Amino acid sequence: MSANASPVIYRRRKQQGMIVLCGSIDVFEALSLHEHAKKALDDKESNSICVDLSHVERLDTSAMQILLALNRDCEVAHKQITYKRPATNLLERAAEYGILLA
Repeated sequence: MSANASPVIYRRRKQQGMIVLCGSIDVFEALSLHEHAKKALDDKESNSICVDLSHVERLDTSAMQILLALNRDCEVAHKQITYKRPATNLLERAAEYGILLA
């Protein structure tokens, strides 16, 4: 990732919104993650959200809380949420918060 690249990106492919996370996602990226999660939820042209974790090194508690809220909000909005290629350490950490990434 270049020095100017954002660690959180949202884009839509057809009817699926995609949130791509890169590097360490911590309290400094929490606002950006929250804004992109809201954008994904509010996107009327998508019926599902995929969170791509394939380039994530670490998620801190603030990021986990946002993902937990995103799971809840997707359920309320009747949007399917999936997680793409989370590392084993992220699976274990997410499970501690009650988030199933696999």
